[in-house]
Amino acid sequence: TFPMVDQVIVAVLDLSDRVYVVVESVVPTVLGAARLVTLLDGIGVRPDRQRVVVNRYTGGSDNLPPGDVGRRLGRAVDHVVPFHRRVAVAAN
Repeated sequence: TFPMVDQVIVAVLDLSDRVYVVVESVVPTVLGAARLVTLLDGIGVRPDRQRVVVNRYTGGSDNLPPGDVGRRLGRAVDHVVPFHRRVAVAAN
């Protein structure tokens, strides 16, 4: 979604069966995702409708482990998408 939550976004979230919070496992992004999860809770998106996806995970020291991401968000990490250079090249 657009980074600003307005009435349209709230309406879409309300109609959605699942809301996927896609996050890279670096501190600034995880902190922003934690604020988003708090917002989702506040507008009535139940935790059982929320899913957390860790994207571009390298497994190296440059990433937080998925367990740490989940603990900070107060949610289990449902999916981990590993980083593959060819995917990044294809996307560009």
